[in-house]
Parts: sequence; C-alpha cells; structure tokens
Amino acid sequence: MYVDVSWELKDKNYRGAIAAALSDFGVNDTYKDRSGKDHLIAKVFVDSAWALKDGNWRDVLDTGLSSAGFSNANQFIDIAWGVKDANYQKALTTGLQVAGLDHLSINQQKADAFVSSAFALRDGHADQVADQLLAIAGANAQQFAASAWVQALRNGNPNDDRKALSQGLSAVGFQNTDQWVDIAWDVKDNRYLDALSTGFSLGGFQQGKDWVDMVGSLQKDDYLNALTIGFKEAGFEQGDHLAKAALALRQGDPINAFYEGLSLVDGVSELVDAFKYLKDGNAQKAVPLMRKAAPKLAEKLPELLK
Repeated sequence: MYVDVSWELKDKNYRGAIAAALSDFGVNDTYKDRSGKDHLIAKVFVDSAWALKDGNWRDVLDTGLSSAGFSNANQFIDIAWGVKDANYQKALTTGLQVAGLDHLSINQQKADAFVSSAFALRDGHADQVADQLLAIAGANAQQFAASAWVQALRNGNPNDDRKALSQGLSAVGFQNTDQWVDIAWDVKDNRYLDALSTGFSLGGFQQGKDWVDMVGSLQKDDYLNALTIGFKEAGFEQGDHLAKAALALRQGDPINAFYEGLSLVDGVSELVDAFKYLKDGNAQKAVPLMRKAAPKLAEKLPELLK
C-alpha cells in the first residue's frame, strides 16, 4: 500500500512510486481518444512521461504522444520539424495529406503541383507556376498553353499573378480557389503557419487549430505548451500535469514528476507535502496531512506507522 510508495521513493524508483501511488489512491478512471479507444489515466501518465524522458525530442515525441492516444503523431512530427528545420515545402505537403486529399477534392499529383507552385511564387518564378499547372492539365494542356492565365503568369508582372493563379487552379480542377490562393500567398509572404491553418480549414480538419498551435510552440522550443495541447488533444484532460512531469524527467528532476502524478489525486497539495515527509521517513508529520487530504485513506494510515 502507501508503505510501498514510500519504499519506491527511498529506492529512487520514481516510475514505480508514481504507478503505486496512482493505483493506491484509486486513479482508475479512463478516457477515450478521438478513435473511441479507452485509455487508463494512470498508465498513460507513466508510459507517456517515461517515453519522453530520454532521447532527442523528434525521436521520442511520436511515442509519447501516441501512447496518450494522439492520432497521426508521426505526421504531426513531420510537419513540426519541417517548420523547425525550415523545410516548409515538406511541412505543407504533409499538412495537406493530414487535412485529407479527398476532402480537398485533389489527388497527390495536384497537391504536389500546388505546393511546388506556391514555393515557385515565393521565389519569384511565376513562370514555373504555369509549367506546374499545365503538367496536371492532362488533355487540356495544349489548349491552356495559349490561355490568358498562362500568359499572365509568364509575362513577368507580379501584379497579374494572383488572378492568374486563381484562374489556373480553377481550370485544372481545384475548388474553393480563393482559399487555395490564400495558402499560396501565405507561403509567398513566409507565413507558413497561416498556410497550414488555411489548408487544415479547407480540408475540414477539426484539430487543425491545436496542431498549428503545437507547431508554433515547438518552433519556439516551448515544449511545455506543445505537450500540454497535445495531451489534451488526445483526450487526456490533465495534460498540463503530464507535460510538466515529462519535462521534469528530462531535466533530471524525477521527484517533481512524482508530484505532478499526485496532482491527478484530489487533495493534491496536502498529498504532495505528505509524500515529501514520507520520502524523508517522517511518517508522524505525514499522517495529519494525509488525513486532511484523503479521509478515505484513514483506515490505511496505521500501516505507515509500523
């Protein structure tokens, strides 16, 4: 029972201590992720926190988020590190895939052509946009080659590019062209998170705002906020405590990770203080705090004094 928790702390087995504490204090609730799968809160807390304990962030984030029920974690990481490493083209390509090519009414070939077009515009090569769109025009390519929008993209006048791009996208089968053009102009103006946001919105990806907020946090190395959003997005409502525990472990501070675990228990402040005393072997001071924090445990307290 609680003696086991104290013993784990003395032996510096903090993972075991957290697991024992959450079990003993009845943290047996579950939550559902977006797929409807049930997850045991106590197990996720321990598994996710320790998955993130060691290794570089990119390598461990997939496991840590996935264990909490975060769907498509590997694709999220591709987007996030595409932005962090300034590989924006890959980030946008993956973002469109996550949004759902079927929901966007395009195929991968069109997605690739659009992304290449957006970055060609950014780099001042509107003529290459014409080439990209003609390449996916199929049997209509020869007819479109003499069209006004192709000529406008080739004439070197940037004032014509936005209208020409809209006409070209419509001609090759894109719907909602105003939003597609907005994405291209976000890329052109180096607003990559805005481009991702519009792409997610266009595809009806409901988690898009959380994903963009997480990517923005990771871009600034704000792992606490990114993890908090990620765990809550997965369905783990106490994601802030799990995020703090993971960061405490990475910083070599497992005792604070243990305290964050106790934050899942009602009466946490007294429980945290009680276990600080238990860790130091002072059960006399721990008992009153545990009585105040968790009256339901009163019948178990004599074990602490053996």
